[in-house]
Amino acid sequence: EHVFHTCHQSDNLIFSFFGRKSPGTLNSYTSIDINTLQVTNFNEDEKILRRWRHCSCYIKETNKIIIFGGYINMSKSTNDILCLQSNGQLIQSQFSQTKPTNRHSARLNAYKHLAVLSGGLLENDEPTNEIWLLDTSKDIMNWTLFQTNGIIIPRYSHSAEIIDDTLWLLGGMNANERRPPGLCKINLITGEAIEYIIPTMCNEQPIILYNHQTVLLNKTTFLILGGGGNCFSFGAHINQPMILKFDHLVN
Repeated sequence: EHVFHTCHQSDNLIFSFFGRKSPGTLNSYTSIDINTLQVTNFNEDEKILRRWRHCSCYIKETNKIIIFGGYINMSKSTNDILCLQSNGQLIQSQFSQTKPTNRHSARLNAYKHLAVLSGGLLENDEPTNEIWLLDTSKDIMNWTLFQTNGIIIPRYSHSAEIIDDTLWLLGGMNANERRPPGLCKINLITGEAIEYIIPTMCNEQPIILYNHQTVLLNKTTFLILGGGGNCFSFGAHINQPMILKFDHLVN
């Protein structure tokens, strides 16, 4: 049993990567065969940093799983990067010297042969609005800071989805803003970014969009699952499943 892990499906396998359990953390990962329900625990490697609140994605085009960042102890995050094959085997990889700084609670999405990193909480406890691209098609994988124009509210513990050539960021935390981050639309070709305000209440219940998950039902509809936490006005609050339609925001 653990929390703050990540999961991905590759063919008939579901991988669960790292995470935290009291009082310690995990530095191994597990695969589950969907057809047989066989569970395989991969051997722990002391060279791999233990972590939680990291982010990861599976890039089908290059058949690689990328894992980035996360907490390595209660006061320090990392910018360590791991690359695995789709069968879970670790690939010894080289990365460019230029790369994102230490952070946790960021999000990583696959886009063609790229891994797209968004947001996160930096080591100075400030959220970031940076978007980074990792080219996984080269022997030496290169990080590039993606240049955007427009408003992107810094955030962490958000969810992110890529639809066609658009990155959508939903919710997240930012204690410096009067309103919590809403829905941000980022064009991955032009860099144009637009922030949209979304409701913070539904049927007299708060909508607290952090530590949640989104499922893409179609190109203009999110199913929002979970999320929430401690709220000053309502106490501990966990969201009910919700549908967010944004067809009017798609050009």
